[in-house]
Amino acid sequence: PGLRETSIGEFIKLNGSFLKSAFECSDFLYEKEFLWLEGNPDPLEKSINPDLLIKRSDGLYDICDLKTPKLDKKNLTQGGHKRRRFHDYIDEGLAQLANYDEYFTFSKNIDWAYKEYKVRMDNPLLYLIVGNYENLNSEHIREASRHLKDRYRIIDFDTLYSMYINKSLNK
Repeated sequence: PGLRETSIGEFIKLNGSFLKSAFECSDFLYEKEFLWLEGNPDPLEKSINPDLLIKRSDGLYDICDLKTPKLDKKNLTQGGHKRRRFHDYIDEGLAQLANYDEYFTFSKNIDWAYKEYKVRMDNPLLYLIVGNYENLNSEHIREASRHLKDRYRIIDFDTLYSMYINKSLNK
């Protein structure tokens, strides 16, 4: 429960092969700053800083936000079937992803991102990595995600590790 998000990011940064194998990606960018040049009405928010941008085999990028596993939570959602929703810290991660996604809808931002980092996007997948096998109930996640676009993916750290193992064994 005391693990910080930066610790997770640092592990991935130092163990790039883990991420490359798990996502079958050719490369990734870790915590790069992207300046808001267009589209942001908040003068205090000068940039975005996604945890990870994952370069796919087609050269385009997906966006990933890392949240702590929240091992002290029994479930990542709350409420019954008809009102199933995420806990606030999950919604915060989803809101961050939506903000990052919106950044890449403005031409000046798109041009800057390509010039600075060679990043191109087209309907990126939006990954939120949070939780573990014990507290991520896939049916509850599906129900709480009904209002989200199809591009959102919520996966837990155990699944991410399984993706890595499966890809590593099949090489």
